[in-house]
Amino acid sequence: MRLNFKKLFTVSFSGVFIFLFLFSHYQAPYKVYAANGTDFTPSPSPVIVERFTGGWCGACPFASAGMDYCDLVLNQTDDVFVPLSYHYRDSLASADTEKRCEYYSVNSFPSVVVGGIDLIVGVPNDGQYIDFDQYVEAILEADNARRDIADIQLTADFDAHSFNLKIKARQDFGKRNINMIAAIYQDWVITEQKNGEYLNRHVVRNMPYGVSGKPVRLKADQIYEEDRKFVLTTKAAVQCGVVVFLQDQETKEIVGSALYKFSNENPALFYWNVPQMGLQQKHTSLDTMTYKVNNTRNLKRLVVRLWAANDYYTIEAAKLPDSIKNNATIEFHQRKGEIVVTFDKPFTGSGDLFDLLVNFKKDTGEGGVVFKIVQFSASDPDNNIVPFELIDLSFFSGIQVIPNIYDLDNNGSVDDSDVIFLGKSFGTLRGDKGFLKQGDFNDDRRIDLLDINHLMMNEDWRIRQLFD
Repeated sequence: MRLNFKKLFTVSFSGVFIFLFLFSHYQAPYKVYAANGTDFTPSPSPVIVERFTGGWCGACPFASAGMDYCDLVLNQTDDVFVPLSYHYRDSLASADTEKRCEYYSVNSFPSVVVGGIDLIVGVPNDGQYIDFDQYVEAILEADNARRDIADIQLTADFDAHSFNLKIKARQDFGKRNINMIAAIYQDWVITEQKNGEYLNRHVVRNMPYGVSGKPVRLKADQIYEEDRKFVLTTKAAVQCGVVVFLQDQETKEIVGSALYKFSNENPALFYWNVPQMGLQQKHTSLDTMTYKVNNTRNLKRLVVRLWAANDYYTIEAAKLPDSIKNNATIEFHQRKGEIVVTFDKPFTGSGDLFDLLVNFKKDTGEGGVVFKIVQFSASDPDNNIVPFELIDLSFFSGIQVIPNIYDLDNNGSVDDSDVIFLGKSFGTLRGDKGFLKQGDFNDDRRIDLLDINHLMMNEDWRIRQLFD
Protein backbone atom coordinates (compact mmCIF):
# COMPACT_ATOMS: atom_id res chain seq x y z
CA MET A 1 0.00 0.00 0.00
CA ARG A 2 1.43 3.36 -1.01
CA LEU A 3 0.67 6.43 1.07
CA ASN A 4 -0.31 9.66 -0.65
CA PHE A 5 1.74 12.04 1.51
CA LYS A 6 0.38 15.13 -0.23
CA LYS A 7 -3.18 14.04 0.49
CA LEU A 8 -2.24 12.97 4.03
CA PHE A 9 -0.67 16.39 4.73
CA THR A 10 -3.72 18.18 3.32
CA VAL A 11 -6.06 16.16 5.51
CA SER A 12 -3.86 16.67 8.60
CA PHE A 13 -3.57 20.41 8.02
CA SER A 14 -7.32 20.68 7.51
CA GLY A 15 -7.89 18.77 10.72
CA VAL A 16 -5.65 21.11 12.69
CA PHE A 17 -7.41 24.13 11.21
CA ILE A 18 -10.85 22.75 12.09
CA PHE A 19 -9.67 21.94 15.62
CA LEU A 20 -8.34 25.45 16.18
CA PHE A 21 -11.51 26.99 14.77
CA LEU A 22 -13.75 24.86 16.98
CA PHE A 23 -11.48 25.47 19.98
CA SER A 24 -11.53 29.23 19.57
CA HIS A 25 -15.32 29.31 18.99
CA TYR A 26 -16.20 26.65 21.55
CA GLN A 27 -19.50 27.45 23.29
CA ALA A 28 -18.56 27.06 26.94
CA PRO A 29 -21.25 26.32 29.55
CA TYR A 30 -22.52 29.32 31.45
CA LYS A 31 -24.86 30.08 34.31
CA VAL A 32 -27.16 32.92 35.26
CA TYR A 33 -28.09 33.48 38.88
CA ALA A 34 -29.23 36.14 41.34
CA ALA A 35 -26.45 38.18 42.91
CA ASN A 36 -27.71 37.75 46.51
CA GLY A 37 -24.46 38.88 48.10
CA THR A 38 -22.23 36.92 45.73
CA ASP A 39 -18.57 37.92 45.97
CA PHE A 40 -18.10 40.32 43.05
CA THR A 41 -15.28 42.80 42.41
CA PRO A 42 -15.64 44.87 39.23
CA SER A 43 -12.56 45.01 37.01
CA PRO A 44 -11.18 48.28 35.63
CA SER A 45 -13.73 49.60 33.14
CA PRO A 46 -11.95 51.71 30.49
CA VAL A 47 -13.41 53.49 27.49
CA ILE A 48 -13.03 51.17 24.49
CA VAL A 49 -11.12 52.82 21.63
CA GLU A 50 -10.94 50.75 18.44
CA ARG A 51 -8.33 51.70 15.84
CA PHE A 52 -8.55 50.36 12.29
CA THR A 53 -5.20 50.23 10.57
CA GLY A 54 -3.11 48.56 7.89
CA GLY A 55 0.60 48.23 7.27
CA TRP A 56 0.12 49.58 3.74
CA CYS A 57 -1.56 52.78 5.01
CA GLY A 58 0.83 55.75 5.02
CA ALA A 59 -1.16 57.83 7.52
CA CYS A 60 -1.94 54.99 9.96
CA PRO A 61 1.28 55.31 12.03
CA PHE A 62 0.21 58.84 12.96
CA ALA A 63 -3.03 57.48 14.45
CA SER A 64 -0.91 54.97 16.36
CA ALA A 65 1.24 57.83 17.66
CA GLY A 66 -2.00 59.56 18.66
CA MET A 67 -2.94 56.60 20.83
CA ASP A 68 0.51 56.74 22.46
CA TYR A 69 -0.04 60.44 23.10
CA CYS A 70 -3.42 59.72 24.72
CA ASP A 71 -1.83 57.00 26.82
CA LEU A 72 0.76 59.45 28.17
CA VAL A 73 -1.91 62.07 28.88
CA LEU A 74 -4.69 59.88 30.31
CA ASN A 75 -3.37 56.54 31.55
CA GLN A 76 -0.63 57.51 33.97
CA THR A 77 -2.48 56.37 37.11
CA ASP A 78 -5.64 54.60 35.90
CA ASP A 79 -6.73 52.86 32.72
CA VAL A 80 -9.07 55.58 31.46
CA PHE A 81 -9.15 53.95 28.03
CA VAL A 82 -7.79 50.89 26.26
CA PRO A 83 -6.91 51.02 22.54
CA LEU A 84 -7.53 47.95 20.40
CA SER A 85 -5.86 47.77 16.98
CA TYR A 86 -7.65 45.88 14.23
CA HIS A 87 -5.35 45.26 11.29
CA TYR A 88 -6.68 45.01 7.75
CA ARG A 89 -4.95 43.17 4.91
CA ASP A 90 -1.45 43.08 6.37
CA SER A 91 0.70 40.52 8.20
CA LEU A 92 -1.09 41.15 11.53
CA ALA A 93 -4.61 40.92 10.14
CA SER A 94 -7.00 38.03 10.83
CA ALA A 95 -10.48 37.11 9.71
CA ASP A 96 -11.85 38.58 12.95
CA THR A 97 -10.04 41.92 12.67
CA GLU A 98 -11.08 42.38 9.03
CA LYS A 99 -14.70 41.51 9.79
CA ARG A 100 -14.65 44.02 12.66
CA CYS A 101 -13.91 46.68 10.04
CA GLU A 102 -17.00 45.53 8.15
CA TYR A 103 -19.01 45.61 11.41
CA TYR A 104 -18.54 49.38 11.55
CA SER A 105 -18.57 49.79 7.74
CA VAL A 106 -15.06 51.25 7.94
CA ASN A 107 -13.74 52.02 4.45
CA SER A 108 -11.16 54.71 5.22
CA PHE A 109 -7.88 54.22 7.06
CA PRO A 110 -6.95 55.12 9.67
CA SER A 111 -10.27 55.24 11.48
CA VAL A 112 -10.81 55.36 15.23
CA VAL A 113 -14.09 54.47 16.94
CA VAL A 114 -14.53 55.71 20.53
CA GLY A 115 -17.11 54.01 22.72
CA GLY A 116 -18.62 52.31 19.69
CA ILE A 117 -20.35 55.45 18.40
CA ASP A 118 -17.85 58.28 17.82
CA LEU A 119 -16.05 57.73 14.50
CA ILE A 120 -12.90 59.75 13.74
CA VAL A 121 -11.74 59.25 10.15
CA GLY A 122 -8.17 60.07 9.18
CA VAL A 123 -5.62 61.82 11.38
CA PRO A 124 -7.20 64.69 13.36
CA ASN A 125 -5.83 68.17 12.68
CA ASP A 126 -6.69 71.78 13.39
CA GLY A 127 -6.57 72.77 9.74
CA GLN A 128 -2.80 73.14 9.72
CA TYR A 129 -1.18 70.75 12.21
CA ILE A 130 -1.87 67.30 13.61
CA ASP A 131 -4.07 67.67 16.70
CA PHE A 132 -4.03 64.59 18.92
CA ASP A 133 -5.95 66.47 21.59
CA GLN A 134 -9.05 65.71 19.52
CA TYR A 135 -8.54 62.05 20.44
CA VAL A 136 -8.14 63.01 24.11
CA GLU A 137 -11.33 65.10 24.05
CA ALA A 138 -13.32 62.31 22.38
CA ILE A 139 -12.17 59.79 25.01
CA LEU A 140 -12.95 62.10 27.93
CA GLU A 141 -16.34 62.95 26.44
CA ALA A 142 -17.15 59.25 26.04
CA ASP A 143 -16.04 58.60 29.63
CA ASN A 144 -18.28 61.37 30.97
CA ALA A 145 -21.28 60.27 28.89
CA ARG A 146 -21.10 56.56 29.78
CA ARG A 147 -24.37 54.73 30.34
CA ASP A 148 -23.15 51.35 31.54
CA ILE A 149 -25.90 48.83 32.21
CA ALA A 150 -23.65 46.28 33.93
CA ASP A 151 -20.37 45.79 35.74
CA ILE A 152 -17.92 43.06 34.72
CA GLN A 153 -15.49 41.04 36.80
CA LEU A 154 -12.75 39.57 34.61
CA THR A 155 -9.92 37.22 35.55
CA ALA A 156 -7.69 35.09 33.32
CA ASP A 157 -5.06 32.36 33.31
CA PHE A 158 -2.41 32.77 30.63
CA ASP A 159 -1.01 29.24 30.89
CA ALA A 160 -4.47 27.71 30.61
CA HIS A 161 -5.45 30.16 27.86
CA SER A 162 -8.77 30.86 29.54
CA PHE A 163 -10.66 33.66 31.23
CA ASN A 164 -13.58 33.83 33.66
CA LEU A 165 -16.13 36.60 33.42
CA LYS A 166 -19.02 37.63 35.58
CA ILE A 167 -21.46 40.22 34.28
CA LYS A 168 -23.60 41.83 36.97
CA ALA A 169 -26.58 43.77 35.62
CA ARG A 170 -27.27 47.21 37.04
CA GLN A 171 -30.68 47.23 35.35
CA ASP A 172 -32.91 45.06 33.19
CA PHE A 173 -31.56 44.69 29.69
CA GLY A 174 -35.15 44.48 28.50
CA LYS A 175 -35.57 44.10 24.76
CA ARG A 176 -32.19 45.68 23.98
CA ASN A 177 -30.04 43.59 21.68
CA ILE A 178 -26.92 43.42 23.89
CA ASN A 179 -23.93 41.25 22.94
CA MET A 180 -20.76 40.59 24.88
CA ILE A 181 -17.55 40.88 22.87
CA ALA A 182 -14.06 39.75 23.87
CA ALA A 183 -10.67 40.67 22.41
CA ILE A 184 -7.31 39.14 23.28
CA TYR A 185 -4.58 41.67 22.49
CA GLN A 186 -0.79 41.66 22.36
CA ASP A 187 1.14 44.89 22.87
CA TRP A 188 4.48 45.92 21.33
CA VAL A 189 4.46 43.43 18.46
CA ILE A 190 7.69 44.12 16.58
CA THR A 191 6.98 43.56 12.89
CA GLU A 192 8.10 45.76 10.02
CA GLN A 193 5.22 47.19 7.99
CA LYS A 194 5.38 48.73 4.53
CA ASN A 195 4.46 52.14 5.99
CA GLY A 196 7.57 52.14 8.21
CA GLU A 197 5.83 51.15 11.43
CA TYR A 198 7.75 48.62 13.52
CA LEU A 199 6.33 48.81 17.04
CA ASN A 200 2.71 47.69 16.68
CA ARG A 201 0.55 48.50 19.70
CA HIS A 202 -2.39 46.59 21.23
CA VAL A 203 -2.80 44.22 18.30
CA VAL A 204 -6.03 42.21 18.48
CA ARG A 205 -5.03 38.56 18.11
CA ASN A 206 -8.25 36.70 18.84
CA MET A 207 -11.97 37.42 19.36
CA PRO A 208 -13.41 34.38 21.17
CA TYR A 209 -17.05 35.39 20.64
CA GLY A 210 -16.55 36.59 17.07
CA VAL A 211 -16.76 40.16 15.78
CA SER A 212 -20.34 40.87 16.84
CA GLY A 213 -20.19 38.86 20.04
CA LYS A 214 -22.57 36.62 21.94
CA PRO A 215 -26.07 37.68 23.06
CA VAL A 216 -26.64 38.10 26.78
CA ARG A 217 -29.94 38.91 28.51
CA LEU A 218 -30.09 39.83 32.19
CA LYS A 219 -32.43 41.36 34.72
CA ALA A 220 -31.27 43.78 37.39
CA ASP A 221 -28.93 42.17 39.95
CA GLN A 222 -28.55 39.00 37.94
CA ILE A 223 -25.08 37.62 37.22
CA TYR A 224 -23.98 35.89 34.05
CA GLU A 225 -20.87 33.73 34.59
CA GLU A 226 -18.76 31.83 32.06
CA ASP A 227 -15.30 30.29 31.65
CA ARG A 228 -13.95 30.73 28.16
CA LYS A 229 -10.95 29.36 26.28
CA PHE A 230 -8.95 31.37 23.75
CA VAL A 231 -6.14 30.78 21.25
CA LEU A 232 -2.88 32.73 21.54
CA THR A 233 0.49 31.65 20.17
CA THR A 234 2.84 34.10 21.91
CA LYS A 235 4.52 33.21 25.21
CA ALA A 236 5.04 36.85 26.18
CA ALA A 237 2.37 37.06 28.86
CA VAL A 238 3.49 40.51 30.09
CA GLN A 239 2.55 41.99 26.70
CA CYS A 240 -0.98 40.58 26.59
CA GLY A 241 -4.39 41.30 28.01
CA VAL A 242 -8.10 40.51 27.74
CA VAL A 243 -10.85 43.05 27.08
CA VAL A 244 -14.55 42.22 27.39
CA PHE A 245 -17.28 44.73 26.61
CA LEU A 246 -21.04 44.91 26.12
CA GLN A 247 -22.34 46.46 22.92
CA ASP A 248 -25.83 47.44 21.80
CA GLN A 249 -26.19 45.91 18.35
CA GLU A 250 -28.73 48.50 17.21
CA THR A 251 -26.86 51.69 18.20
CA LYS A 252 -23.31 50.22 18.49
CA GLU A 253 -22.98 51.99 21.86
CA ILE A 254 -20.66 50.23 24.32
CA VAL A 255 -22.49 49.95 27.65
CA GLY A 256 -20.01 48.10 29.86
CA SER A 257 -16.36 47.04 29.77
CA ALA A 258 -13.59 45.26 31.65
CA LEU A 259 -9.84 44.98 31.24
CA TYR A 260 -7.51 42.26 32.52
CA LYS A 261 -3.75 42.51 32.09
CA PHE A 262 -1.65 39.38 32.51
CA SER A 263 1.06 41.42 34.22
CA ASN A 264 0.33 43.53 37.28
CA GLU A 265 3.74 45.20 37.22
CA ASN A 266 3.96 48.85 36.30
CA PRO A 267 5.95 48.84 33.05
CA ALA A 268 9.34 50.50 32.85
CA LEU A 269 9.42 53.55 30.57
CA PHE A 270 12.29 53.69 28.04
CA TYR A 271 12.92 56.97 26.21
CA TRP A 272 15.44 59.28 24.54
CA ASN A 273 16.71 62.31 26.49
CA VAL A 274 13.41 63.46 28.00
CA PRO A 275 10.23 61.44 28.77
CA GLN A 276 7.87 63.28 26.45
CA MET A 277 6.63 63.19 22.89
CA GLY A 278 7.25 66.00 20.42
CA LEU A 279 10.27 67.42 18.63
CA GLN A 280 13.66 67.50 20.34
CA GLN A 281 16.24 69.97 19.04
CA LYS A 282 19.73 68.90 18.05
CA HIS A 283 22.48 70.68 16.09
CA THR A 284 24.10 69.68 12.85
CA SER A 285 27.45 68.01 13.45
CA LEU A 286 28.13 66.11 16.66
CA ASP A 287 25.53 65.81 19.37
CA THR A 288 24.52 63.24 21.96
CA MET A 289 21.46 61.04 22.37
CA THR A 290 21.00 59.47 25.80
CA TYR A 291 18.78 56.43 26.28
CA LYS A 292 17.11 56.33 29.68
CA VAL A 293 14.68 54.30 31.74
CA ASN A 294 12.23 55.01 34.53
CA ASN A 295 11.31 52.37 37.11
CA THR A 296 12.70 49.19 35.61
CA ARG A 297 13.05 46.02 37.66
CA ASN A 298 15.57 43.20 37.34
CA LEU A 299 16.89 44.33 33.94
CA LYS A 300 19.69 42.06 32.78
CA ARG A 301 20.00 42.70 29.04
CA LEU A 302 18.87 45.49 26.73
CA VAL A 303 18.99 45.39 22.93
CA VAL A 304 18.15 48.45 20.84
CA ARG A 305 18.47 48.60 17.06
CA LEU A 306 17.90 51.87 15.23
CA TRP A 307 16.60 52.55 11.75
CA ALA A 308 19.53 53.42 9.49
CA ALA A 309 18.98 56.95 8.16
CA ASN A 310 22.39 57.79 6.76
CA ASP A 311 21.09 60.72 4.73
CA TYR A 312 20.29 62.55 7.96
CA TYR A 313 22.60 61.17 10.64
CA THR A 314 25.26 58.61 11.43
CA ILE A 315 26.01 57.02 14.79
CA GLU A 316 29.71 57.44 15.51
CA ALA A 317 30.12 55.81 18.94
CA ALA A 318 28.35 54.48 22.02
CA LYS A 319 29.37 54.41 25.67
CA LEU A 320 28.06 53.60 29.11
CA PRO A 321 27.36 56.46 31.54
CA ASP A 322 29.52 56.68 34.68
CA SER A 323 26.59 55.62 36.85
CA ILE A 324 26.54 52.03 35.51
CA LYS A 325 29.88 51.49 33.78
CA ASN A 326 31.21 49.37 36.68
CA ASN A 327 28.18 47.06 36.54
CA ALA A 328 27.63 46.63 32.80
CA THR A 329 29.22 46.09 29.41
CA ILE A 330 28.21 47.59 26.09
CA GLU A 331 28.44 46.29 22.54
CA PHE A 332 28.03 48.68 19.61
CA HIS A 333 27.46 47.24 16.15
CA GLN A 334 27.73 50.36 14.02
CA ARG A 335 26.79 48.78 10.72
CA LYS A 336 23.51 47.41 12.10
CA GLY A 337 22.85 50.40 14.34
CA GLU A 338 22.55 48.01 17.29
CA ILE A 339 23.44 48.64 20.93
CA VAL A 340 23.52 45.84 23.51
CA VAL A 341 23.88 46.56 27.24
CA THR A 342 24.40 43.62 29.59
CA PHE A 343 24.40 44.10 33.37
CA ASP A 344 26.63 42.04 35.66
CA LYS A 345 24.01 42.35 38.40
CA PRO A 346 20.40 43.00 37.33
CA PHE A 347 19.52 46.69 37.34
CA THR A 348 16.51 48.04 39.23
CA GLY A 349 15.57 51.71 39.27
CA SER A 350 15.84 54.71 36.96
CA GLY A 351 18.70 56.33 35.09
CA ASP A 352 20.81 56.57 31.96
CA LEU A 353 21.49 53.34 30.04
CA PHE A 354 23.83 54.47 27.26
CA ASP A 355 25.01 57.54 25.34
CA LEU A 356 25.32 57.80 21.57
CA LEU A 357 27.62 60.14 19.68
CA VAL A 358 25.57 61.14 16.64
CA ASN A 359 26.60 63.21 13.64
CA PHE A 360 23.41 64.96 12.55
CA LYS A 361 23.79 66.06 8.94
CA LYS A 362 20.62 67.93 8.08
CA ASP A 363 16.92 68.29 8.82
CA THR A 364 14.21 66.73 6.68
CA GLY A 365 12.26 69.97 6.47
CA GLU A 366 9.13 67.85 6.98
CA GLY A 367 8.65 67.77 10.73
CA GLY A 368 11.91 66.38 12.04
CA VAL A 369 14.34 63.52 11.55
CA VAL A 370 12.99 60.09 12.42
CA PHE A 371 15.16 58.45 15.08
CA LYS A 372 13.15 55.31 15.53
CA ILE A 373 13.70 51.90 17.04
CA VAL A 374 13.23 48.88 14.76
CA GLN A 375 14.21 46.20 17.28
CA PHE A 376 13.86 46.27 21.06
CA SER A 377 14.35 43.72 23.81
CA ALA A 378 14.52 44.13 27.60
CA SER A 379 14.94 40.89 29.53
CA ASP A 380 15.59 39.63 33.06
CA PRO A 381 18.16 37.00 34.17
CA ASP A 382 15.76 34.19 33.15
CA ASN A 383 15.40 35.73 29.68
CA ASN A 384 11.80 36.76 30.36
CA ILE A 385 10.54 40.06 28.98
CA VAL A 386 10.68 42.96 31.41
CA PRO A 387 7.35 44.87 31.25
CA PHE A 388 8.00 48.05 29.28
CA GLU A 389 6.64 51.10 27.48
CA LEU A 390 8.55 53.04 24.83
CA ILE A 391 8.52 56.60 23.63
CA ASP A 392 9.84 56.18 20.12
CA LEU A 393 11.08 59.18 18.12
CA SER A 394 9.15 58.51 14.94
CA PHE A 395 6.14 59.94 13.10
CA PHE A 396 4.74 62.44 15.63
CA SER A 397 7.97 62.64 17.64
CA GLY A 398 11.41 63.23 16.19
CA ILE A 399 14.58 65.30 16.06
CA GLN A 400 14.54 68.84 14.72
CA VAL A 401 18.04 69.42 13.37
CA ILE A 402 19.08 73.08 13.39
CA PRO A 403 22.25 74.61 11.89
CA ASN A 404 25.38 74.60 14.04
CA ILE A 405 26.89 78.10 14.22
CA TYR A 406 30.37 76.57 14.59
CA ASP A 407 30.23 74.68 11.28
CA LEU A 408 31.75 77.64 9.44
CA ASP A 409 32.67 75.77 6.26
CA ASN A 410 29.25 74.02 6.08
CA ASN A 411 30.71 70.54 5.67
CA GLY A 412 28.46 68.91 8.29
CA SER A 413 31.04 68.71 11.07
CA VAL A 414 32.90 71.00 13.46
CA ASP A 415 36.62 70.20 13.31
CA ASP A 416 40.06 71.57 12.48
CA SER A 417 38.89 72.65 9.03
CA ASP A 418 36.63 75.24 10.66
CA VAL A 419 39.60 76.67 12.61
CA ILE A 420 41.54 76.93 9.36
CA PHE A 421 38.53 78.52 7.67
CA LEU A 422 38.23 81.12 10.46
CA GLY A 423 42.00 81.67 10.43
CA LYS A 424 41.76 83.03 6.89
CA SER A 425 39.85 85.98 8.36
CA PHE A 426 42.17 86.43 11.33
CA GLY A 427 42.93 90.09 12.01
CA THR A 428 40.14 91.48 9.82
CA LEU A 429 37.70 94.10 11.03
CA ARG A 430 34.05 94.48 10.16
CA GLY A 431 33.92 96.19 6.80
CA ASP A 432 37.23 94.67 5.65
CA LYS A 433 37.30 92.34 2.67
CA GLY A 434 37.37 88.75 3.93
CA PHE A 435 35.73 89.56 7.28
CA LEU A 436 33.71 86.49 8.38
CA LYS A 437 30.68 87.82 10.19
CA GLN A 438 29.52 84.42 11.52
CA GLY A 439 33.00 83.92 12.99
CA ASP A 440 32.77 87.03 15.17
CA PHE A 441 31.40 85.02 18.09
CA ASN A 442 31.83 87.75 20.73
CA ASP A 443 30.46 90.42 18.38
CA ASP A 444 33.40 92.80 18.90
CA ARG A 445 33.63 93.61 15.15
CA ARG A 446 36.95 91.78 14.67
CA ILE A 447 38.28 88.26 14.17
CA ASP A 448 40.92 87.61 16.83
CA LEU A 449 42.22 84.98 19.25
CA LEU A 450 39.09 85.28 21.36
CA ASP A 451 36.98 84.05 18.42
CA ILE A 452 39.34 81.17 17.65
CA ASN A 453 39.37 80.19 21.31
CA HIS A 454 35.57 80.39 21.39
CA LEU A 455 35.37 78.07 18.38
CA MET A 456 37.78 75.54 19.87
CA MET A 457 35.93 75.49 23.19
CA ASN A 458 32.54 74.75 21.60
CA GLU A 459 30.35 71.83 22.55
CA ASP A 460 31.42 69.56 19.68
CA TRP A 461 35.00 69.32 20.92
CA ARG A 462 33.80 68.62 24.45
CA ILE A 463 31.37 65.95 23.24
CA ARG A 464 34.01 64.17 21.18
CA GLN A 465 36.40 64.14 24.15
CA LEU A 466 33.75 62.38 26.24
CA PHE A 467 33.73 59.47 23.80
CA ASP A 468 37.52 59.26 23.26
